[in-house]
Amino acid sequence: MQFWNEIINTALLGTEKKPVATADLPEALKEAAALLHQREATDAEEKFLQLAALSFNFRQSGIKPIHQPALVFSEAAPETSPYCSSRAGLILRDIMTVDSAPLFGLWLEQCIAAQQLVVPDLIPILLDRGVHQRKIQEAIATVCGRRGEWLSRLNPAWKFSSTADDEQLWQTGQPDQRKAALWRMRQQDPAKAREWLTQTWPQENANMRTELLKQLDGTIQPEDEPLLIDQQNDRSQKVKEEAIRLWKQLPGGILVTRYAELVRSMIFVKREKALLGMMTKTSLQIYPPVIPDKGEYLPGIEKLSNDKFFTDGEFALYQLMQNIPPAFWEDHFALPPGGILDLFSGANEKYVPAFVKATVQFRDQKWAQVYLDHREVFYATLLDLLPPAQQEAYCLRNFKNNHGAIIDSARNWPGEWPFQLAKTIIQHTAKNPYEFTIGFYRANIARIPIVILALLDGFGPSEPAKAPFWTNIANQVKRLLALKEQTLNAFNE
Repeated sequence: MQFWNEIINTALLGTEKKPVATADLPEALKEAAALLHQREATDAEEKFLQLAALSFNFRQSGIKPIHQPALVFSEAAPETSPYCSSRAGLILRDIMTVDSAPLFGLWLEQCIAAQQLVVPDLIPILLDRGVHQRKIQEAIATVCGRRGEWLSRLNPAWKFSSTADDEQLWQTGQPDQRKAALWRMRQQDPAKAREWLTQTWPQENANMRTELLKQLDGTIQPEDEPLLIDQQNDRSQKVKEEAIRLWKQLPGGILVTRYAELVRSMIFVKREKALLGMMTKTSLQIYPPVIPDKGEYLPGIEKLSNDKFFTDGEFALYQLMQNIPPAFWEDHFALPPGGILDLFSGANEKYVPAFVKATVQFRDQKWAQVYLDHREVFYATLLDLLPPAQQEAYCLRNFKNNHGAIIDSARNWPGEWPFQLAKTIIQHTAKNPYEFTIGFYRANIARIPIVILALLDGFGPSEPAKAPFWTNIANQVKRLLALKEQTLNAFNE
């Protein structure tokens, strides 16, 4: 390919200083080059560009592949699942043009649920997408089937399409593969996942130790406590902090028990006779701890208040309260949840959010229900603990004054929004098209019910200046919802 180097040199130096010599060209190009040079109406630069274009195409199409007789590839194993319909394949092509990852994920979910595979010509395109979308790599590998597995051997970037089991990935995989394998094993066999960690822990660096601990989030068991305690001697502060965060999730653990015993000595109910002994007056007695000037107060408890409404001692008490199970208070005060919350009024109202945080941390559904009747304040973090019907009712009742928090929470819902809530959200976002652009709808299209499609024309801003912007958004949303409907229909006919 010396002639191509000559072309490049001429492009760099110019046709006057370095003209291309016909003798340097391959025999197959010499006749065509001679004809170009004979064209009198064309200047030297134009002749060069034509010769360069001709040479480029010759170079692209005229090279024989390297012959390597020792390189042998076996054929892909036959597929055992059927391919999706041509209609489903066409819908997927359309989805890939609208830039909606949730819609793309929905198509993959439906294909997997139908136990079908993507048509072969789309496999390389999906594998390329998987390189940059790690969260759906496993789904892509599944719908690509055995052909995808075969192709992944030819491109290192597609290695996520692999039949390697989790234990093999844990031992030899990339960091993200190892984390994913540990998370899956933790769901299936917590003891086995703990064994994996124990075996490789000394070889992991601090960042990886922190990331691996995060895979245990929400699944902490009493058997994990020795591992978490050991991390208090780790040289990395990040590892220590992550271990403490997980340790706090263990209701009967040493750390939470210590927190509870301290709170028991700081807060109690005082009952006195009133009105000539005919009534009992109940008052709440709170004695925040004294925080030492030097050294740590307690693991996982900050010493200095970051809230102007709390002294350092009160802030420490607040943290202790948010990390003990709500059921502790029922035993400590011998009162039901509603009665306990009633005690924290007036100046002590500031401690109520600690109860909310504890309710979320320890997944106490009974206490979550209590806040619906005993507090007017909206707590978005409680939504996940409520039954679907109560979730919707709670949101609708508080939407006017808390629409920002409710919409932010709704962005993370795992399934579709209930119809009435979806209608309320879209009515609000349609009135504010500058704030809720098409990106909002693309990100949440899997959560928006298809029935909203018929209502979009009735939504929109009252200001005429905003109307064209909403009309453009609405047309795109219609397209997204139509593709969602087509996807569901294609796999459920």
